[in-house]
Amino acid sequence: MGLLLGRGIAADIELPREIRDAAVGEAEAASSGQRWVFFCPHCHRRLCDLTRPSRSTESSPQVWRAPSSRLEKGWLSGATALRCHMCSSGRVNVDVLSQPDVGLDDSPLGQPGQHVAVGLPKRRAFRPFGVCVCAVYESVGTRAMALLDAEDVRKGRALHVSRCTLRRSELARVPVGALPRLPLELLIVAHRISGQRNPLTDAHGLYSALLEHAWTRADVVLLCLFDVPRGEYLSRLLEEQPTLLGLLRAGRLLPFFAADDRTLESDDAQQEADGGDEAPRDPEAVRWLVRCLDGAVPHVDALAALPKASAAADAQARAVAADAASAAAVGSSASVLKSVARSFQGWPLICD
Repeated sequence: MGLLLGRGIAADIELPREIRDAAVGEAEAASSGQRWVFFCPHCHRRLCDLTRPSRSTESSPQVWRAPSSRLEKGWLSGATALRCHMCSSGRVNVDVLSQPDVGLDDSPLGQPGQHVAVGLPKRRAFRPFGVCVCAVYESVGTRAMALLDAEDVRKGRALHVSRCTLRRSELARVPVGALPRLPLELLIVAHRISGQRNPLTDAHGLYSALLEHAWTRADVVLLCLFDVPRGEYLSRLLEEQPTLLGLLRAGRLLPFFAADDRTLESDDAQQEADGGDEAPRDPEAVRWLVRCLDGAVPHVDALAALPKASAAADAQARAVAADAASAAAVGSSASVLKSVARSFQGWPLICD
């Protein structure tokens, strides 16, 4: 596809205080029963997907499971290490305790892995997952925040959640400091469909500047659409806006369909006052947030690369668009996402 492979990141040497205070050491992370982010000592972004083996015990808190693809052996020293792919400067040496997946449980994401010991008793090397919810209307942001309270999202993960509300006039040029300086695994841009079908991305798109501004600040930037009308509405959006199809193809578009065939509202004040339905209850769609948090979506270099995944250029994108159209007819977010997940085969994922 030509849209994956690393992006340069300027290191934020100073870890924000709220994240620094919430970080924990290896023993506490191992015994907490939750997943934490094992972060780079230099740029503080996710170093790799380091998890506890399901067969680990309280007496062996130093044993972790790391993706085999992330273990690198030094040419001169012979030491095995995990190197940060974001800044290329962070590096943590590890001791390998097993051959790839010999006698180990399969990874929940399907990657081959190995047991390792990181041996960092004095450093708080684990921090919560950083999440930010961004919206134009408070009510829409509240609906997106409610998704993060779902048991499937909160269960087993330490989260640090923040939110920001931007004025519509600020979307064309996002103010400096509007988004948090935190290391972020997931940034959700929440929008409720109402009124006429206005462009969300591409030329004159409402969120084009915001998405581009946010892209390098988070591992995953997810556009979450609430109250998408059933029928042809979604397929027309994907046809008219190649970037939207690219977002869907790359797992960065999460549509929640309206509960019925209601007439779209055109009054912004009504949207702000009402906020629409309560938080969606589609469990598969909510679990997509977990996939995004864990980095189980393709690594995309830049927002500008997404239109290359348009239906005119990619047979898989055409298939995804066709499946999305069929799923939209019955209002099934789960069916849309199932097709998207199938299309990930062969793409490097963030967690890889």
